[in-house]
Amino acid sequence: MISPIPCTVITGFLGAGKTTVIQHLLNNVQNKKLALIINEFGELGIDGQLIEDNCADTCCEEEIIELANGCICCTVGEDFVPAMEKLINLDTPPDHIIIETSGLALPQPLIRAFLWPDIQGRAHIDAVIMVADTPALIEGRFAQNEKQIDDIRKQDEMLDHETPLGELFYDQLISADIVILNKADCVNDSQIKRIKTQLDNKVGRSLRYYETQYGRCNPSLLLGLELGSQFDISNRLSLHEQHHDTAHHHSDHPDPNNTHNANSHDDEHEHEHDHDHNAFDSIVIPMNTPILDKNMFLNNLKKLLDNPHIYRVKGFIKINNIARPLIIQAAGKRLESYFAADNLDIKKTHYGLVFIGTANHLTHDAIATQLMPL
Repeated sequence: MISPIPCTVITGFLGAGKTTVIQHLLNNVQNKKLALIINEFGELGIDGQLIEDNCADTCCEEEIIELANGCICCTVGEDFVPAMEKLINLDTPPDHIIIETSGLALPQPLIRAFLWPDIQGRAHIDAVIMVADTPALIEGRFAQNEKQIDDIRKQDEMLDHETPLGELFYDQLISADIVILNKADCVNDSQIKRIKTQLDNKVGRSLRYYETQYGRCNPSLLLGLELGSQFDISNRLSLHEQHHDTAHHHSDHPDPNNTHNANSHDDEHEHEHDHDHNAFDSIVIPMNTPILDKNMFLNNLKKLLDNPHIYRVKGFIKINNIARPLIIQAAGKRLESYFAADNLDIKKTHYGLVFIGTANHLTHDAIATQLMPL
């Protein structure tokens, strides 16, 4: 008998630092051959390339699978399960699989998929890890750009569950075994203690917490935990599933034998499409022409970030007379830019920026015009 492959699911809101956590794992894990499934909201494969250039010693190209056809929670049967089977069926299977969900994904359909016949017994969940933006949580937000929700929360803290972002944060949190409180160096000890209490109260159980800077966490704290989270899915239901269960139990003809059979693909299909992505949209701005004035470009981008409907920006751009791409990472109004390392494979680089934000409030032409005015 071949032992099931342990898998770590890493979830978290936009800009919390999931990719940074994974990069640190890849650079520091020892004696393990890793494989990766990376799900991005956007078409450029930015996270995938950044991760790929950090894992030459721990995984090879065939062990990195990017899923860019949409949010992984809505394509479990079409994309995620085949990706898992591909890794499991390699001649030399990996020792551990790391799955990075998009910042908009519900973890529940993914967790439940480990009970499907295609995967069960061949792979299991080692742990579900949520990465959180600690300074934002201290300020009553889910990410650095949540000013609108912050204003609502100041009036009534319970209203956050009635917003799409609030529901998404809750659904990711309740699925987690571990919460990485990233950027913890920006807050004090009493604030950390308060956040842990609030998050535990939100989900009704005690979570395991690690405080990090730049996603740095000892791999031994995150891998090899054997928590089997898929067997505890009944305690990790999304808000929609909780409401569905409540409605079911109060129906005229309840079925006492209905236990959400995880082996039913029809049941999975129903849950996969419970998540409403109409609240979000992504727009790709191609950037194949070199930027002549880096500072002017970044200033234009900073002005764009004042738009509360823009949650996340990431990508690669060319700067005139500089070979290495400039990497852009923005969460809310916080903008970071730095030149790629020498080991980045420039031939694989897709130049452009992905803007993620509120649906029906972002247009390609308006963003492009503000970013690069004539």
